[in-house]
Formats: sequence, structure tokens, C-alpha cells
Amino acid sequence: MGTRNLTKVIDKDGITRVAQYGQWDGYPTYSGTRMLDFISEPTMLNKIELSLAKCRFIDQAEIDQMWFRFQEVTKWAEAREEYQGFHIVYPSLSRDTGVDILKTIVYSNEDVMLSDESSFEQDGLFCEGVYTLNYQTREFISWFNGDTVTFSLDQLPSEETYLNAWKALTPTA
Repeated sequence: MGTRNLTKVIDKDGITRVAQYGQWDGYPTYSGTRMLDFISEPTMLNKIELSLAKCRFIDQAEIDQMWFRFQEVTKWAEAREEYQGFHIVYPSLSRDTGVDILKTIVYSNEDVMLSDESSFEQDGLFCEGVYTLNYQTREFISWFNGDTVTFSLDQLPSEETYLNAWKALTPTA
């Protein structure tokens, strides 16, 4: 079952550089901890920040053109929904990438084309979680179903502390 979410990165100037829609596993115990684990690696916050220069939002017409060129090269897949090869070649445009967009950005040797899914954050019905790395405020912000947990980038918590912060917000039966 999908738990739809958004992974965001805001640069030091307050500009949203990444707004990646994720279809799956958007709860804090998965997406939140995966993001936390990755950004907690030594020097990773600096690597992500430097890698933002590789990111570029593209519009639907550009995505369609990439898809057309992909089909021409592969001579496969008549329907976008039926072929996952495009999403293997362009993980930055896949709903399956989720928080792993950060890995895609850091480890890419080329520019990273992204779809700006910022508006999804305002979808009160379908957006269940938002995981934000904010370089302007120096915070890691996790929002899930109306609750928010925030930590300083300068003092990231352990996974246990992060999950305990969520447990403290959840009433026990």
C-alpha cells in the first residue's frame, strides 16, 4: 500500500531545489529513518549541499521529450505506465525513488533532472508525509499526518531518538 510523501531540499537561500514525490513507504519509520541515516553519514550534508548545483527542475514537455527519445533508442514500451526501464535510466523522475533522491543527486556524475512536485505538499487528502532538509534554517523537518518533528542539522539525532520523538507524539491506548 502506498504512503505518499514528499522529499524536499531547501538551499541556504530558501529556494526549494528538490521536491520529489514518493509513492511508497512515506511513514517516519521508513522514509524518515532512511533520510536521517543518509544525512547522518560523515560529510554527507556538505556533499548534498554541493550537489544541489546539479539539480534542475524540468517541465512536463521536457519529460515527455525524454520519454520519446528513450522509446526511440530502446524501441520498447508503448505505454509509460507499463515500462519501468525509463525509471531505471532516470530515477530522478520516478515515484519509486522517494527519499533515495538524495543518493541519486549526490552520486550522479551529470545534471539531475527533477520534476517540481512542491504543490503535492498542499494536498491535504493524499500527502501523508513530508521530509525536508532545510539548509536555510539548518533543520531536518519530518511532517507526518499533521505531526512535526524537527532537529537541527548541527545535532542530528540517533535513529532511536528520532523514533522516540515520534512515539512521544502518538497517544497510547
